Amino acid sequence: MNARLYALLCVGLLTVLRAAPAAALADPTQPSGTPHLNAAGADSGMGGWRLNATHITSTKRLAVINGTRVAEGDLIGSARVLRVSHAQVKLDAQGEILTLRLLQAEVKKTR
Repeated sequence: MNARLYALLCVGLLTVLRAAPAAALADPTQPSGTPHLNAAGADSGMGGWRLNATHITSTKRLAVINGTRVAEGDLIGSARVLRVSHAQVKLDAQGEILTLRLLQAEVKKTR
């Protein structure tokens, strides 16, 4: 009898969990004031692109967009990285030029 009750409870619990809508979890390490990301990890604005960081040296110009490191000329999804500069990146997203900017609170100068 206990095995039947246990199986019935498991089936009931799985049914309830399956019917519950998936709620987006907030990242507790994300600084306050930053835009919330959707389930795919993309910002809901600017076509889903989010600039996370830029790194510029005398020989390289790199950016991190949606967690992926890219250089000028690289593709990220369907967009091409046109220019990486301090705290912003220009993308060509199927003929539309987008400028992604870091939030002022995220900008840190190392030198």
